[in-house]
Amino acid sequence: MVARPFRRDVSLGVRDMLCGSTRWISCCTGRVSSTLLGAAALALVVMAIPGCGGAKSEAPAAVAPVVDPKPQLAAQDAPKEPEKPKPETVWADLMKKGEELLAADKLDELETHFAEFDKVYTGEQKPPVEQTAALDELKQRRTLKIEERDDRFREEKLASAREFLNAGKYEEATAAVNEVQKLAPSSAQREEASSIISDVERRRAARSRLSTWMKMLSSPDKKESGQAYGQLKKDPDVSLPLLIEAAQSDNPVLTANALDVLQRFKRPEKTLPVMLGVLSREAQEKNWPDAVREISRAAAPGIGTQLLELTLSSKNPAQRSAALAALARVPDPPDDAFLRLLPRVYEDGVDLAAALNACSQAVRTHRQYDLLARRGLDVELTEDQERMLTELPARLDKLLEQGTNVPDDVVEGAKILAMTTRQKSPQPLEGIKVNSYGGQTEDGKAAAVLDGVWNKIEAPTMWRHPIDRKGQIILDLGEERIVEGIRIWNFNEPSGMHRGWKEVEVFVSATETALNPVASGIVLPAPGLADTPDYSSVIPVPSVRGRYVRLEAKSVWRPDTYMGLSEIQVLGY
Repeated sequence: MVARPFRRDVSLGVRDMLCGSTRWISCCTGRVSSTLLGAAALALVVMAIPGCGGAKSEAPAAVAPVVDPKPQLAAQDAPKEPEKPKPETVWADLMKKGEELLAADKLDELETHFAEFDKVYTGEQKPPVEQTAALDELKQRRTLKIEERDDRFREEKLASAREFLNAGKYEEATAAVNEVQKLAPSSAQREEASSIISDVERRRAARSRLSTWMKMLSSPDKKESGQAYGQLKKDPDVSLPLLIEAAQSDNPVLTANALDVLQRFKRPEKTLPVMLGVLSREAQEKNWPDAVREISRAAAPGIGTQLLELTLSSKNPAQRSAALAALARVPDPPDDAFLRLLPRVYEDGVDLAAALNACSQAVRTHRQYDLLARRGLDVELTEDQERMLTELPARLDKLLEQGTNVPDDVVEGAKILAMTTRQKSPQPLEGIKVNSYGGQTEDGKAAAVLDGVWNKIEAPTMWRHPIDRKGQIILDLGEERIVEGIRIWNFNEPSGMHRGWKEVEVFVSATETALNPVASGIVLPAPGLADTPDYSSVIPVPSVRGRYVRLEAKSVWRPDTYMGLSEIQVLGY
């Protein structure tokens, strides 16, 4: 049995009893005063409450205590506000950040950061002297950095203006100078700016004057193009930008003549990239041979790596052939060119001959002759590279043995590579004659250098020429041949070994007048004795085709009344 709350039951009972008593009194007496009614009601209430009189009643059942589901927490003190950091600490943190901004060259952000220092000390507080001094020093360093930055910017703009000037971009040069003049330049910078502006005006006038000669450069008449070159070379600084622009034209004649003139200016750092650009543009295919020719004539480093990349990336066989032909003539093929081009040697394409020649040039340049020992190949070889190197002699022999089934230029390229890698040795050429010489004596004719005698000491077996006559001799090979080297036996007179040549320069060409220097070397003195072991010196020649070979003495071991040589052999095939 569930006990109901006691107090609520009593209240309900009292209310019912009061209502019932009131009705009863009203019916029995009709009119009763309010005092009597109140007394009667109170008596009835007292009688109804157990323990307050009347009969004794049972004690009510125990009532379960009411439990508050949210117990009251003990009162807590209000949270304290965090203590503010000391001004010295805030100042130090701001200085640290300021140093970081300065080190990172965030100079504009640092200017905004300085405003934070004004908020550290408030009211009558003032920062200590040492803090103020440190802040001033930081501001000074920022000012110095701004000055350095602005000065660097002005110098860069002046350098750009010079580059634009040299490239013939006069509007851009003037604009760059104007920017410098707006930024409070130094006196030296103002002078440089004025000099550039003066050069701009002068070159503009010169360009107008040279425009007529540039038009003549597009003429197929060699006489007219020669006249144009004569005028253009008078002001190369103005002519170069015009010629560079002309070399990129769609007029093959103008491009060819422009490349020719550019090479004559002897400024390879500016002209070689132009020639490379012609080779890189398929639209200028007609001028690829012209670019190869001028790159060869320049004989200067600067584009070896770019040529190799062009040969490996081009999908056009004719373009690859042209780039390979140029790579075979530059003095700076990359040291990995031979290995990277080796797969081309095994492909029977139209660029095979050019690939063979380019490989030979790379081997000569980096002295990678000894393939058997892999000497000079300072990289870890792949399995394919090892296989191709091992099979290279057989591949070259196959090309040489096929005779008429293989183009002549491929056969020649295979011979050159076989000799360059020392798989085959060049042989002394026969049928050579003396074409001309600087001088001779009666008992020491120039023809003696071709008599096959080198180990004697008698005068008629050697060539002698007076010291006052130029030490040179031109040999005629009879036809164009490939020259691989020159073997020389020096003057072998007893007590006169010092009369021999020392430094010798070698020229090879198709004609006796248009001779190009191809090699040079030192010729060792002779022993001055007869019937001695071979004492010859060999000057390697980079596989040059030509009919005429000129040897010229650049120095002698010791000047005397006459000088000379004992014997000469031209090596090749």
